[in-house]
Amino acid sequence: MTDEGFYENARAMKERIPELQRVQIDGGYSIANGDFLLPRPSLGADLKTISDGIREAGVEAAGYLSPFIVDHNSKLFREHPEWLVHDEEGRPFNEIGRKREWYMLDGTHPGAQEYLRQAVRVMHDEWGWRYFKLDFLAYGALPGSVRYDRNATRIEAFRRGIQAIVDEVGHDSFILGCNAPFWAILGLVHGNRVTNDAYRDWKHVEGNARELFWRNWQNEKLWYNDADVIILEPLNFTSRNANGDIVEKKSSLTAAEFDFHKAFIMASGGMILSGDLIYGLTESNLKVLKKLLPPIGKAARFDDTEFKVGRIDLGDRQVLCLFNWENETKSISAPLGGSFQVYDYWTDEALGTFEGTLKLDFAPHEGKVVYYRQNSEHIGSA
Repeated sequence: MTDEGFYENARAMKERIPELQRVQIDGGYSIANGDFLLPRPSLGADLKTISDGIREAGVEAAGYLSPFIVDHNSKLFREHPEWLVHDEEGRPFNEIGRKREWYMLDGTHPGAQEYLRQAVRVMHDEWGWRYFKLDFLAYGALPGSVRYDRNATRIEAFRRGIQAIVDEVGHDSFILGCNAPFWAILGLVHGNRVTNDAYRDWKHVEGNARELFWRNWQNEKLWYNDADVIILEPLNFTSRNANGDIVEKKSSLTAAEFDFHKAFIMASGGMILSGDLIYGLTESNLKVLKKLLPPIGKAARFDDTEFKVGRIDLGDRQVLCLFNWENETKSISAPLGGSFQVYDYWTDEALGTFEGTLKLDFAPHEGKVVYYRQNSEHIGSA
């Protein structure tokens, strides 16, 4: 995305769904991994200008950095190889078996720690960022290498690097961890990615749901769970990966699988991030997104580890998140404990009165979200 793309999305967000609040300037904006403050020329403007432009549109600018990844083409790699993790022969350590030439910033090195502090200080003080997504964090704790402080464990090295960032900007900023060793990051972040990236294919939708549902208990206990973005539009599009390379992403999801994905995000109870261009959302999908905001903060509790029936108590109503994981049409039943009028969560359409048990038919890979309450009066928007 270019500067004009950020502005266009920010204007659409302010006009159509201001509840989202922030536009994420995500990975790929810098000229190389490690050179956090140097934008790629094709971006169209520097990051202060882009961040100011997003705020002028009426929303906040959110930022990104992968603090431990250093590209071999970066200025950082050329000028400060001593700040990197090394092998036993004293050469910058490269993860074995990786095709990309990524090296690792050493969280125990005082110079590397100050480099991180200085980078996020600029992002915070000059660019105005108050939200930081820290990605590829596992690179701060990989084994098989030598660090400046040879007495530090790799977990200590990891935490020192993150702590340098938190000490600098954490007093008034939201810190999101991503691709992190879970227990090592405990207490350092407000939110944490607990799934793979979201893609418009069933493999990732299913895989992310299974990853997340085992971790639902973590939400609002350890951090706010981040299940990555919700995707509502079946579009083919291109984006940039963390290296700045153009990647084509194709949609292969059926309508039922999109519904599964929506139900999965609802069941997560955590952070809500949109993966679609806001100005391109249909009105029906815009209404779905609005139903998720503000985040409910309550993850579903499942009846069992088959993860077919998840329950969320919203006080004035009970929500059911229902999932057909199978490749064939199925009926799913959920005990209600009484007679209830049941409604579709996204549209508020009445589905009928059910006695004791809710039973609905599902297409292959379909998900549904419904709600009910004690009397049959329609309760309107959730």
